[in-house]
Amino acid sequence: MGFCSGDCLKGCFCNGKNLLTILTVVGILCGIALGITLRSIREDEWTPRECVYVKFLGEIFLRMLNALVIPLITSSLVSAIGSSDVLPYVVVLEAWKMSLENVEGTNIVGLVTFSTILGITLGKMGPKGKPLLDFFTSLSEAMIIITEAVVWLI
Repeated sequence: MGFCSGDCLKGCFCNGKNLLTILTVVGILCGIALGITLRSIREDEWTPRECVYVKFLGEIFLRMLNALVIPLITSSLVSAIGSSDVLPYVVVLEAWKMSLENVEGTNIVGLVTFSTILGITLGKMGPKGKPLLDFFTSLSEAMIIITEAVVWLI
């Protein structure tokens, strides 16, 4: 009997909903195996140049994700806060909790404050603020698509 049979159409492994999770776990296991293999075939220390070759793809991936942080947070917060009729205190409080985490090189507190104020202002402007709010909503959706593309790319 195989890993996936015809009975599991409603199951969690065959329908593709968990494909990214499964591939992530497989990637981690492959990385562990590759690390053990590379360490065992080499008796002396790695040179800094060889370490750069191994770290290269990981560095590019992390830099791409870091480049997505600011537009993703800003557009999502402005869109969520501005498009609701009642001020979503839960969203604001969660954003503030998240902003207290220290992200190196990014002023998250300032970013969340600006996004919150802009979202509230656009929400209160009504029809006049609708075009800019629509822009942030579209930007938020675009940033989610770009983030998915970056995650699936590497």
